[in-house]
Amino acid sequence: MSTPLDIIKAARKLLNLEGTGETPCSEDSAEGFTMLNDLIDNWNLQGWIHYYTLTETFTMTANQYIYAIGPGQAFNTTLPVKITNVVTRLTAQSIPIDYPCMLIESEQYWRDIVNKLATTYYPQYCLFTRTYPYGELRFFPVPTQPLTCVLSQWKQISRFITHSETITLPPGYELALKFNLAVLIAPMNGRAVNKGDFVYDEAERLLATIKRVNQRTVYLQPESFMIQKGRYSIYSDSTR
Repeated sequence: MSTPLDIIKAARKLLNLEGTGETPCSEDSAEGFTMLNDLIDNWNLQGWIHYYTLTETFTMTANQYIYAIGPGQAFNTTLPVKITNVVTRLTAQSIPIDYPCMLIESEQYWRDIVNKLATTYYPQYCLFTRTYPYGELRFFPVPTQPLTCVLSQWKQISRFITHSETITLPPGYELALKFNLAVLIAPMNGRAVNKGDFVYDEAERLLATIKRVNQRTVYLQPESFMIQKGRYSIYSDSTR
């Protein structure tokens, strides 16, 4: 375990700004802390650099199918990068019963649902729309009974609060932060770090490794208007 100050000190040593046993002054530490949080914000914007996977439960109200997700919203949690699994759970009985809910990946599929207010005991589909500062979850059909929603989510790295807080990061993240912070603070400290330099190339390589590990699989699916039932006739050039 380490602290944000440890990352700042390591980044500055990569630039030879301090020697062994030396500590940056308070002004340099504050500057490095600000840039470290700015770097985290930039990583979070890129989407592929998630921090950890978290499963949380939320209360669903009968006859309601739209829920906001985010700080202070109906599903009160930090805004996820991605939702990977949705389950609706009936807890009214002595033994909870889980029903899987298929995630819809495209707004097009949601628009193709003709009667979005159709009701059932358990929803079968869920669409997650990620906007800022909060996202939205829509369920279909509309459940007619109270349920518990179980969400598996990708969460982002949060901004650090203090220089001295103890932080725990996934494998590879701390080293990537050190090298990428060094590249970020180099110009303001009179150092030139360019492509081909060890610090620059290592920062790129470490960040690319994280992105590759977290890369999402994209499935190609045809739009609904392209799917036609029947058999194609070469004589009439149509489907019957």
